[in-house]
Amino acid sequence: MLGSELRWAGTHRAYDPGAAELARVLARRLKAPVHLAPVSRMLVDPNRDEGHPAVFGPSVRRTPAEQREDLLARYHRPYRDGVRERLRDGLARLGPNGRLLHLSVHSFTPRLRGITRSCELGIMYDPGRSEESRLAEQWLRHFAERDPRLRVRRNYPYVGKSIYFQPHLRSRLRDRRYLALQIEFSQKLPRRQPDRWKRFQDVLVEALRDTRTR
Repeated sequence: MLGSELRWAGTHRAYDPGAAELARVLARRLKAPVHLAPVSRMLVDPNRDEGHPAVFGPSVRRTPAEQREDLLARYHRPYRDGVRERLRDGLARLGPNGRLLHLSVHSFTPRLRGITRSCELGIMYDPGRSEESRLAEQWLRHFAERDPRLRVRRNYPYVGKSIYFQPHLRSRLRDRRYLALQIEFSQKLPRRQPDRWKRFQDVLVEALRDTRTR
């Protein structure tokens, strides 16, 4: 960590609290592969394209170009290349009517710049892709039936067709069998509500298992 950013090391600015834990739980219980970001986004954010103005943390942006290139070569490109190649391999093994789900897991701070986020789970997808929309609707019904207390919204707190790594993958893979959904959950669940956090994990696993049987 660099300079003034040391003070952010344990905050949501540096990482997504609960996201790695949840990703590992899903991978273990569903016997699915998992790719975790290799370093803090205060250094380099593998979810953003190389040309994105925020791909590097604020302090890193002021470092020499060769240092920034080293971060891209060491962390950013291997992560993205690894995910992309695994997806290509998965698609190559699918039949013409198969579907490959890529779930991206993130968390959000309950309050940002004085504004309270109005939900506890956001399901992000591209509304222009019918299979992604159908799957998102299925998950919304699933959560409403099994955990009515959980407040869920579509494409919130971000818009699923325009953020992070998955839009890049949609454009590169160009395969309708590839379904890219992202979940964003409130950090208050893992940090302050352990019972609800455990229930949330169970219900999400159930939703994903149900997805695999359809």
